[in-house]
Amino acid sequence: MRTAVVTEISSGPVTDEKLLQQSVDGDRRAFGTLHDRHSRIVYAVAITATRNAADAEEVSSDTFFTLWKKRATVRFTDGSALPWLIATARYHAMNHQRARFREATISLNDDVDTHSSASAETIAAERQLTERLEEIIADLGPLEQSIVHLCLVDRLTYEQAALQLGITHATVRNRLARSRTQLRHELHLEEGTS
Repeated sequence: MRTAVVTEISSGPVTDEKLLQQSVDGDRRAFGTLHDRHSRIVYAVAITATRNAADAEEVSSDTFFTLWKKRATVRFTDGSALPWLIATARYHAMNHQRARFREATISLNDDVDTHSSASAETIAAERQLTERLEEIIADLGPLEQSIVHLCLVDRLTYEQAALQLGITHATVRNRLARSRTQLRHELHLEEGTS
């Protein structure tokens, strides 16, 4: 027992990247260690975004479940899982909040008697466009999704988004430009087919 402790101390703590690789190789305890190491911060991000304990728990679970599902393909910045986890938690929190807003909107729409077919068509078209945009954004990588949401939804500056994600201003600018191009391209393709 003493030699294991000495070995870990002499070689330093196991990195997040190493724990993730061990979990890919079938070591569930390694993933548990990764969870234990970062679950408090992920929950803090989730509670800040949702302002509700039950929602924050759900967002935290979704975040680690996403990491588990994508563990074979995820790459961490500087070997740390934290930037990826924070970005993913924010993304899940935003999706959760959007779903809550959508439920509230549907509930309100059910209570309102709409007599104008034009406004109903407009509402349906807007809803369809919103859903399609969400699908396209969901197909982006986790970092790109976070950048899109922080800059375009939350209206943060590139610098603020870079600070929150632990990346450079240039990375935010470049990834956002590529994401915008992809969004426009996907929507343009659909307009051409309809």
